[in-house]
Parts: sequence; structure tokens; C-alpha cells
Amino acid sequence: MSPVLNAFTASVNANTLGKYLIIFYLLSTIGGYFLGFPDFRKGMSALSLIGIYLTGAYLHKEGAIFLFKRGRKFNLSMYLIGGVFLLIINILLLLLEIKTSPYGYLNPVIILISVFLFLYFKGLNIGYIRWINFLSASAFSIYLFHCNVVLGAEISNMWVHINTHFGKVSSLLFACLSFIGIYLFCVMIDRVRIFLFNTICKVLESNKKISGT
Repeated sequence: MSPVLNAFTASVNANTLGKYLIIFYLLSTIGGYFLGFPDFRKGMSALSLIGIYLTGAYLHKEGAIFLFKRGRKFNLSMYLIGGVFLLIINILLLLLEIKTSPYGYLNPVIILISVFLFLYFKGLNIGYIRWINFLSASAFSIYLFHCNVVLGAEISNMWVHINTHFGKVSSLLFACLSFIGIYLFCVMIDRVRIFLFNTICKVLESNKKISGT
């Protein structure tokens, strides 16, 4: 879908794309987050990914709203304020014994603070650091593993087990270690995929040159 989306974003200005995103996220929030439309799969669908992709394209356009053109301190502050707000909401829900998490991928606050966190890191201008680029190149694979029907459920069950069988401090420690372990596992699997894909491409390219001669 990327070439189609790129062609669309290249042909429209920031104002038009912004209006489309407002309509998209209204549907995503009302239909997907509050009404549970299955098309969005709680934010783990191709439709939701298209929304995220177009959001990224909007942030790169000249004419994006001023809110997304501020400095690093503002972006980090907005991220932290949104995080504290969600934490308070989550505590209130737990106290009221309401089994609904505010941390769903379709929550507009989650999407907004994710944008601010992205803009903060973008503003750091850290340049090329080999190990960071090595790990970040496979970051999307973590999302794909998480979206997998079998693996995603097993990961969630593992975190539930950690929360229910360990104390507060130890459960936090084990949870953080599991985050790192899952990240590294997904990166290793994706690096194998990248190696295989590159090898296949080289073989096809060499065969093309041989047949051409």
C-alpha cells in the first residue's frame, strides 16, 4: 500500500491531508475505540496502520498545524502531561473496578502523545549511530509479532502471569526484562528475514544479468 499512499500524500497539501486525518480519527475514535468496530481490530489492523502512515506524512508537510512545529521541550512536556493524564484515568478505572484500559492503540490521547514523543526524538538530531539504526530498522517487526493472533495472546498471558505471581517491584523488573527480551528476539528474527531477502534479491539480480548477456 505504501506506493499508493505516497502518491496520494504527494498530490495533496497539508490542509487537505489534515482534514482527511480529522475525519479518519473521528471514525477511528468513535467507531473503533468506543463502539469497537471490528474493522480497526483495536488498532492492530491495516486500516489503523494506514492512518498512522498518513499521520507521519502530514508531519513532514509544510503547513502542518503550529502545534506540531514547536520545540523539543514542548513536545516532551506534552508527552509527559498526556502520560500522567492516562495514568490518573487508569487509577480511577481500577478504583471503580472498571475493566477497561485507557492504553488502547485507538485512544486518541495515545496517538497524540506518540506523535509528540516522535517529534521529540526527531528534534534531537543525534545523527547516524550504527547500533541504534541496526535496532530501529527492525522495530516494526515487534508490532507485527504483537499483532499475531497466537504470539500476541501468549505475550499478553505472560504479562498477566508476571503481574499476578510476583510482587510490585519484582513484577516491574521482570516486565522490563521481558520488554528487552521480546525486542531483541524480534530484531534477531527480522535480521534473518532481511538477510534472506537481500540474498534472494542478489541471486535474482545476478540471474538477470546472466540472462541479459
